[in-house]
Amino acid sequence: MTYIFGHRGASAYAPENTLAAFRLAEEMGADGIGIDVQCCKDGEVVALRDCFFHQVSGGKGCVWEYTLKELKSMNFGNDFPEVFQGEKVASLDEVLELISQSDMALNIELKSSPYCHDPALAEKIYRSIENFGLKLKQKISFSSFDHQCLREYQKLNQDAKIGLLYNANLRRPGDYARMVGADSIHPYFMMIDEEGIDNCQELAVDVNVWTVDEPGDIRKMLRWECDRIFTTKPDLAIQCRKEMGLDQVTALSAVGKGLFAAIGTKK
Repeated sequence: MTYIFGHRGASAYAPENTLAAFRLAEEMGADGIGIDVQCCKDGEVVALRDCFFHQVSGGKGCVWEYTLKELKSMNFGNDFPEVFQGEKVASLDEVLELISQSDMALNIELKSSPYCHDPALAEKIYRSIENFGLKLKQKISFSSFDHQCLREYQKLNQDAKIGLLYNANLRRPGDYARMVGADSIHPYFMMIDEEGIDNCQELAVDVNVWTVDEPGDIRKMLRWECDRIFTTKPDLAIQCRKEMGLDQVTALSAVGKGLFAAIGTKK
């Protein structure tokens, strides 16, 4: 079964990484959402893709130059219809609260760069999730382009499901994932082929592809039986899955899919 995740929510239709985009993905029937997180000036964890965030708000500079309160004063609805004007940045705690009350799963991408890496990011995420309890924890997985950062998180929670983000042609990606103790790979969808997927399936490594927004590409990833498709258009991906007769979701227990068993069978 291939699960459909809203990439930063239903971000083709609503401002990315905002509660509006996450709620819209839920309304569309997404199985989960994927968010990016990093720390701002006062140490709060927020859902933001880039440390330089002028493209998605009216602000200038870096996220670490602003407190959460200051970020909340900015408009993250730029370039979207009037209904989204004034949309606020989402804190991690706000996202966790939403997920705790929904049937969706959550993938958290830990952002890391020379400009705005907080060495305490992993621990702050861990503490926030712990406050919500075991049921929510079982619905969450983690990914990053910084594979060492994922190892840091795994030291805090040995049961954490981690996935390796990359945008390159890797030979036998499943072997690499198992070597570093990862449960899944998260390649850009054009950087995976059937041979790589076969290698992952042989080793029980999930294949979670991003950002797949065109119908032909979505159908190809569905035919190849990728485990998750991250898309800015979850409604389109869900429709493709339905048209292909692949929309019957059942509770799962395999490695990397156990979080859906915690949610139960999706209607």
